[in-house]
Amino acid sequence: DQIGHKIKEVAGQDLAQMIPFYLSLLSIKVEEPKFDTLEPEGRKFGTFEAIKDLMISLSKQRPLVVFLEDVHWIDKISEALFTYFARCIIDHPILMLSAYRPERAPTWAQGAHYQRLGLETLSSKSSIKLVRNMLNVIALDPALEKKIVEKTAGNPFFVEEIVRELFDRGEYITLEVIGEKADNVCVFARRTGSACGLVIAPRFFTQLAQPEDFPFGADTWKDTYFAIAFNEKGSRYRNIFTDEIITAKDYKGATIIYLSEVFSNFPVACLDRID
Repeated sequence: DQIGHKIKEVAGQDLAQMIPFYLSLLSIKVEEPKFDTLEPEGRKFGTFEAIKDLMISLSKQRPLVVFLEDVHWIDKISEALFTYFARCIIDHPILMLSAYRPERAPTWAQGAHYQRLGLETLSSKSSIKLVRNMLNVIALDPALEKKIVEKTAGNPFFVEEIVRELFDRGEYITLEVIGEKADNVCVFARRTGSACGLVIAPRFFTQLAQPEDFPFGADTWKDTYFAIAFNEKGSRYRNIFTDEIITAKDYKGATIIYLSEVFSNFPVACLDRID
């Protein structure tokens, strides 16, 4: 009820006849007999008119900018609405901006009132820079960066989609660490289908080595290892930070990797399965 009263208050006299459509848009019960008798097509056109009238009313107070993003994914009813809207605002201080892929231009992208501003595709260098900016501190294999650049052909939309897809898909799996230094490391896997990556990071450094030393090798990590239940022995991983190849071993029927191998000369690891 409070929302309904607020709508009526804001609408005022100029938009009073459109109030039932605003209420309906917000899924608020409409107590208007005439509205209930409207056919679906009449309700749709009335809603279009209500939105258009509201925008024009706002533009009389100050110039209005309407920005539509990712229009290439727009649904049919929204496309019909904005096509109608675009034809009605020509003589009003309203600027309607749309961002979309060139192969999926909306139906309102035509006529004397329309102007298209095409964006140049990104160079390979700019595409790689975009990938690195999105990932911030996470480093990708240069070969993978090159593959992303080739796949996206300089389209920044595609670059963003592929990079997000890389990190949004899959499952996180915490891996069991066994041994004397098990409390001094965190290990988890990120798996998507047959692809798998492992992240290994030490913690509580002061317990691992003296201030002047580095926590490397068997002297630090002893026989501590982590188990990979979903991979077979002999699986090979590449540390993207050092380019070292590490092979998973069999220990009492389990597939394991020793931390002394992972941290042989670098204090953190990100392992990418290569076979």
